[in-house]
Amino acid sequence: MLALRDQAAVAGLGDDSIRAYLEERFEGLTEPGETYAPETHGWFLLLEPGDDPDEAGQVFDCFPLLTSSTGCARYGDPDFRSPFEWITDLGSFYEGVILMSDGGDFVGVIIPKLSGMDARLLEYCETHASDEPMEL
Repeated sequence: MLALRDQAAVAGLGDDSIRAYLEERFEGLTEPGETYAPETHGWFLLLEPGDDPDEAGQVFDCFPLLTSSTGCARYGDPDFRSPFEWITDLGSFYEGVILMSDGGDFVGVIIPKLSGMDARLLEYCETHASDEPMEL
């Protein structure tokens, strides 16, 4: 799991499509002359094969991805409430957006469609994803 809180962190990513997408997303987060700040503009979390999606809530300033914020319901339980406002299918990966406040700051969770990724998370994304990205 990689927290990407500035555009420089994206440069070293091995997946060309994810790197290009995140470079474009970072460029769109600020107005000309404005300084990027992750706590104001948002940041990205890149999941990798073998990652536990619920560790996002323990390791980073984020929410668990497959457990409700109350910790009582997991994906598949009737009371489960997803942290994602929306999920977009971007071909070889998904982006799930979690709004952190009413001010617009967010975490864009990048979920590659790779072997070794959590099967429950991929299933959730496949079921709930849209083909069109939402505007923040």
